[in-house]
Amino acid sequence: MTAEELQQGSIRSVVVVLGDLVTHPGTTVSEIAARTGLPRSQVSTAVARLEHAGSVDREPDPADRRR
Repeated sequence: MTAEELQQGSIRSVVVVLGDLVTHPGTTVSEIAARTGLPRSQVSTAVARLEHAGSVDREPDPADRRR
């Protein structure tokens, strides 16, 4: 797989995750992964990129301090 193919896959994941977040705000990485079929690691990376870009905010889960 080329660097360009990896970058395109990464962009595609960000778009898929953002689309899921628009329709399911306040959701967890695990829930997004289950709905989209993407691996949790890929969803987590996409969320981090969206957060870095200022497109989403992460909030702690009061029921689970690890999230």
